[in-house]
Amino acid sequence: MDTKHSSSPLENPDVLHEESDVNVRGIVGFGLGLALTIGLSALVLYGMFDYLRGNFTPKPVAPSPLIGVREPVEPNQAPELFPNPRLQTDYYGDLEALREEWSKRLESSGWLDKNAGIVHIPIDDAMRLTLERGLPARPTTGQQPIETRTVGAGKQGKAKLLASRNQ
Repeated sequence: MDTKHSSSPLENPDVLHEESDVNVRGIVGFGLGLALTIGLSALVLYGMFDYLRGNFTPKPVAPSPLIGVREPVEPNQAPELFPNPRLQTDYYGDLEALREEWSKRLESSGWLDKNAGIVHIPIDDAMRLTLERGLPARPTTGQQPIETRTVGAGKQGKAKLLASRNQ
């Protein structure tokens, strides 16, 4: 029995790699050259941009007054900005007056059309009456529509309305 052992790793002379396939120096040189070219191009472009931008004189921007992004002007500035006839000189005052008129209308009762017997009632009463009586429904076939109009013909309708409000 042969007890002589080799201390070198197993070698197979038929299986080896080709040492001339890859040129590492060429690949590293190409990568460095590419990085250098990209960096120089960026510096040249930055310099050209800075040079061309220095000779450019931008025109001042004047937005059109018709854009409509401004707040309404104060009444004391209106004569300076708008030619005659100025239809609305106090925007905030007009808006406040309109909202006050709407509030009074919603919180009061009165005649809309006295001949037809149509009145308006406060919004709270209208909501309460709608909850009590329900909304009108579409009649099914063969049935007569149910009249849900609460105010109607003349003084009798007004009397019914006032009686229902007092309860």
